[in-house]
Formats: sequence, C-alpha cells, structure tokens
Amino acid sequence: GKMLRVSVALEAVSLGKFRFRDEGIIKFFGDVGYNQNRLRVLDLRCNEIGASGSVAVAKFIKFSQVERVILDANRVGERDSIEGAEALGKALAASANIKYFSVRMNQLCSAALLLLLTLATAFNRYDHKLFGYRSHLSDVIACR
Repeated sequence: GKMLRVSVALEAVSLGKFRFRDEGIIKFFGDVGYNQNRLRVLDLRCNEIGASGSVAVAKFIKFSQVERVILDANRVGERDSIEGAEALGKALAASANIKYFSVRMNQLCSAALLLLLTLATAFNRYDHKLFGYRSHLSDVIACR
C-alpha cells in the first residue's frame, strides 16, 4: 500500500484473490490514503471483505477519483448485515466519478440489496452500466 502513495503513474490496482479481510483492507487504505486523484480502477474481487472493510471501500469511493470498483465474491452482506451495503450505497450516490460498480456473489440479503439500490437510485446514479450484476435485479424487483 505504501508504494501506491509514491507512484505517480499507477491508475489501476488489481488485488483479487489476496485473501484480504476487513483489517487488511482498512490497513491498505490507511497506507494508500483515501484521497486518491490518479487511481481509476480498484479490483478487489475474490477476497474476504465484510461489512467494516466495505465501509473503508465506500470511504475510498467517496473521496477518490476512482471510476471502476469490483467487489465480486467477498462477504459484504454476510450474516444479513446491511452496514456495508448502506455505506457503499451512500458513497455511490455521492461520487460523480464512479462509472462501474460490481458486488456479485456477496451474500447480500434482500434488505442490503434493496438499500444499496435505493440509495444509488435516490440520487439518479443507477443505470445498468453502473451495477455489474443483472441477475440480482429481478430479485430486488420481486422483493418490493
């Protein structure tokens, strides 16, 4: 993480399958800093990031210039938690830069998924290109 702080050319970071947990991703952002102007792509797929790690990712989305965030196959919504989904939804709503966001295979309960979509749509930030999961959209519509 500390190397990213001094790199002026790095625009994409792919940390998939690094087995990051909440503590690890929080430390990573502590080293990198949340206010990043050059990082455009953050790929964190296939880790073990849960609710508190999702809150850290949300903070990064809110204060950075990142355009693509991939959180597929993590633990954002494990044990029916909505904390991570709520933070991510608020960050998506606040970010003018985000163009693609994916949370496929994250054990999101219906309440968390609805909250995430509701927060993003409340600020007109939802479109099919923003969210990288179409299969769950029918589930959300069915829950309403």
